[in-house]
Amino acid sequence: MAKIQKVTKHYDAEASRRRILAAAVAEFSNYGFHGARIDRIANKAKAIKRLIYLYFGDKKELYRRVF
Repeated sequence: MAKIQKVTKHYDAEASRRRILAAAVAEFSNYGFHGARIDRIANKAKAIKRLIYLYFGDKKELYRRVF
């Protein structure tokens, strides 16, 4: 009988933060603070919105971290 191996995916929080920040730079640069949308940032960063709020608290803090 064949052995079944469990495959686990390593999660890299720092890489996620970098992707979110890079996506946020593009979003804020293109749309400004008021036009920027967290859902677009999440999509570009391949992250979930909840993760952005976990790491940065809110849109204003994310903006402060970017600029």
